[in-house]
Amino acid sequence: MPLENNTYGAVETHNHITFTGFCKNSKTNAKKEIDVLINFKKVATIIANKSIATIENKYEIYEPEGFCFEYKVEDKYIGEKNLIEFKNKEGNLIKSSNFTLNKDHEDYAKKNFLNSLDKNYEKKEINYLNSSKNIGLLITKSTIEDKNYINFIKKVGETIENINIFYFEDEVQEILGEYLKKTLKKINITKVSKILSILSNIDFYIHHNGCAESILISQFINKYPNNIMQISFATYYFELTISQIDSNYKKNKHIFLENYEYFNLNKEIIKENNYLVHKILEAQICNTLKIPTLKDYNIKYQDFLIRKLNNAILHEDYKQFYMGIEKKYYDKFVK
Repeated sequence: MPLENNTYGAVETHNHITFTGFCKNSKTNAKKEIDVLINFKKVATIIANKSIATIENKYEIYEPEGFCFEYKVEDKYIGEKNLIEFKNKEGNLIKSSNFTLNKDHEDYAKKNFLNSLDKNYEKKEINYLNSSKNIGLLITKSTIEDKNYINFIKKVGETIENINIFYFEDEVQEILGEYLKKTLKKINITKVSKILSILSNIDFYIHHNGCAESILISQFINKYPNNIMQISFATYYFELTISQIDSNYKKNKHIFLENYEYFNLNKEIIKENNYLVHKILEAQICNTLKIPTLKDYNIKYQDFLIRKLNNAILHEDYKQFYMGIEKKYYDKFVK
């Protein structure tokens, strides 16, 4: 960590794409300029003037002003093993040399995928399928162990074709083949390393709300204008009925009930349906479309989600209604 001329510093990375560190002179509070070199060629000059709590706490930098820096590698350097170095203006190397993320890294697909979620995209860069029938979902090492989730996917496949399963880890693919390929009508299993690979192949996204990566995909979908409807799966609701879930929502004053005007929910329909969230939502959209509303509220949660998917495939206005609710929720309570 100590360098020459009373200067000390360090650099670290968790994904070989974003590098964070600090550089400081023990005799002065002047901000240090850092040259970034890739394969011995200078590609950028940055200033160590940020406050990054994780770095400051780890290296015990107790200063009111920031002496940290962050550098994100350009896309053109990702995928190959490029040497990356950080040097101060005196030419002193900060810590040892490192490398950019390369395709041979065991976590390349996952790390590169998460990196793609952090980017800002122009509308023209995002291509949507718009076929009204393709369903997508992410399966990871953690969610493949959720038997309720796997059984739900199998059940979806009993009535709906064109299921696209995306994964990062190679071992997941092997288990997927064993679990699902023999039971689903039509299934595509694809390894992904970029978010756009998912968006261009789906009209519906099932996200597992116990999976961090799946939730990030859901938030990304909400961030950009699109025609993708989302279905949220929660394994702790798996054995419950919609009636039981709604009773709990009512008891705890669900956000939709507390903010019904914001969500454009009809007050009379709310009263008529005894403040039960799923009954309210189904009554409002089904009555508008003049399609059968849900009669049996003792239906299991998983069966309700499948019914919801089927209705959305058949009725574009039904799909748009639930997409609007989801977008409003994200804009006010998540973003």
